[in-house]
Amino acid sequence: MFRSILGTGLAAALTAGLLMGPQAASAQGGPQVCGPRDKIITRLSARYQERQSAIGMTSGGSLVELFVSAEGTWTFVHTNADGVTCLLAAGEDWELVLPTDPGQEPAQPS
Repeated sequence: MFRSILGTGLAAALTAGLLMGPQAASAQGGPQVCGPRDKIITRLSARYQERQSAIGMTSGGSLVELFVSAEGTWTFVHTNADGVTCLLAAGEDWELVLPTDPGQEPAQPS
């Protein structure tokens, strides 16, 4: 089950002017939700109790982050060099899979 980003309160923030989004369609077919990184991260924390779980830099110099809650909700975001953060995907039932043997490769989805 996936939760809808636009149906969970971020749409209200969008219309209230807290976030600004380009009219480009997201992978889910709706408007892409973008805005200042601090406001988006604050919203993820307040609404879903999601905290940064992983972070990485792309070869182009932008930042990608994964935010996860103890309840298993998750949000994947992208921040460009100008500091604009966009929600890429979100869902429920996040589960961290670690190898049992330090030399073992992590399980691959089937």
